[in-house]
Amino acid sequence: MKHVSLTDVAKILNVSRGTVYKLIATDLRFPAPAQIGKVLRFNYQELIDYIQRTREDYEKKHGRLL
Repeated sequence: MKHVSLTDVAKILNVSRGTVYKLIATDLRFPAPAQIGKVLRFNYQELIDYIQRTREDYEKKHGRLL
């Protein structure tokens, strides 16, 4: 199982680290981080699944891709 850091998540999503913290706090579908040592780590596959679901939901709602 591959884990990525908060900074890596921000890079993958092309957002700031602060935005990732907001997603953790406000989006119930956002993958929960695991604390490994002193840092937060995210399951890479769960993150990819979240991105796919979000894109699909957007496409269904707006009829086009992001």
